[in-house]
Amino acid sequence: MPVFNKEKLPILRERMLAKAEAESRAMKMQTERLRAQRLEKAKSQALQDAYQFIQVQQGDMNLQATAAMSQRGIELRKKLISQRDGCSEEIFQAVRRRLEEFALSGEAYETYLKDSFSKATLQGDWPTVKEAVVYLSPRDMKYKELIQTAAAMPCRVEPDERIRLGGFILEDPVRGQLLVETLEERLNRQKEWFYRNSGFTVEVQF
Repeated sequence: MPVFNKEKLPILRERMLAKAEAESRAMKMQTERLRAQRLEKAKSQALQDAYQFIQVQQGDMNLQATAAMSQRGIELRKKLISQRDGCSEEIFQAVRRRLEEFALSGEAYETYLKDSFSKATLQGDWPTVKEAVVYLSPRDMKYKELIQTAAAMPCRVEPDERIRLGGFILEDPVRGQLLVETLEERLNRQKEWFYRNSGFTVEVQF
């Protein structure tokens, strides 16, 4: 018959409790990971599921139910648009935060600003401009000399409160020529491309 050492019982109990706590923490972490993964998957599938639901409903329509189903389709389309806009806004808010971080990155942003501005002034008629005006965000006025050095023509640099993220606006006051290369404008162009190419479209036929 086995003999138990009563003095070892507290130690064994502590070990068992510690093991149970460790397993509990591991299970909790795993549960949180699964919850986060499922939430992300639900978001990414929301638009596709809603659209497929509309298609299924349309396939089941008959002549007697056309009016009712059309109304239902309109309601679902509104819901789909709302979901699309919500997902898109979430995505571009994250991109905007990354751009804000980039504009504050120091050397990396400085190199980008210099290279993009130098490239812009070498294109088209810009090298022949007698004097251009370059607009920067007030925060970026510290790059004034950098911009003037990188320009292919004489220019003066002025602050512009409308530029919030970064980048520049280049103007030829004489010819009324304007080149907008702000980070905001780049983000807006990316939004247009995103809606055209990402599949985030809402096309429901009745």
